[in-house]
Amino acid sequence: MLGEALALLAAVVWAFSSMLYKIGLKNVDPLVANTYRLLISTLIILPITLKMDIKLNNAFIYLQISAIFGIAVADFFFLKSLKYINVSRAVPVSSSYPFFTMLFSILIIKEPIKAVFIISASLIVLGIYLLSEEKAASGENINLGILFSLLTALLWGLSIAFAKLGLESYNYIEATALRLPTATLASFIFLYLLRKNVKRIFEMDYRFYSIMGVAGILGVIVGGLLFMASLSLTTTSIASILSSTTPFFTAIVSNIYLHEKITKRKVLGIIFVVFGVCLIYI
Repeated sequence: MLGEALALLAAVVWAFSSMLYKIGLKNVDPLVANTYRLLISTLIILPITLKMDIKLNNAFIYLQISAIFGIAVADFFFLKSLKYINVSRAVPVSSSYPFFTMLFSILIIKEPIKAVFIISASLIVLGIYLLSEEKAASGENINLGILFSLLTALLWGLSIAFAKLGLESYNYIEATALRLPTATLASFIFLYLLRKNVKRIFEMDYRFYSIMGVAGILGVIVGGLLFMASLSLTTTSIASILSSTTPFFTAIVSNIYLHEKITKRKVLGIIFVVFGVCLIYI
């Protein structure tokens, strides 16, 4: 039962981190926020990175590709989506990433296609449709928000497919220690290439540093480690299904702290997305 409890706890932690991201992003560029979040997480895990015996093999390369697409770019898109739509809408859509993980696993790792894949895809698409058709709240741009959430899911799926290849030579903690520095460096490079003010990261107020720092630690480190701990105590399918309940917890948390309305259409959309994701692991 401990493994199952840890998987659910990971889902709750991810729900709270998403809520904090939404709060911390007020009047802040998502790329600046993502870079700072990654910088803090990297500094925490850096001692492990420095002590590692790094092997420059294919697995190492796969992990770096995973870091760039999954953490530097996809996480930025997720924060970007939160600028356009509310948390209880963005999280369920981005949580459809297991579907894309399976898709890329079929294309890259050559895993067999299963009939349930089609059913899962249909449920997820229906759920996303319901969430996108939900009446917009004040200041929301649903089309852009859903687009960035879908891009997040797609790139998270691609990232996980590459991470699976990288885990052939490294365990999860080692993989995290190798991915975070690369993702942070890539995010700084994106800031420079997009002509953002890099110094802005070091000129924010205390509120931003505290909220986004805590959110980053919760989402990147605590949530990730809880999930991996659950994997060591229960099966992959059970851990994945329980952790995929994040959208339900997000809806509750965002309703309590952000006063986002829980409507029948939104609940139904979340159910379809989550059930579609769960089918992948059954």
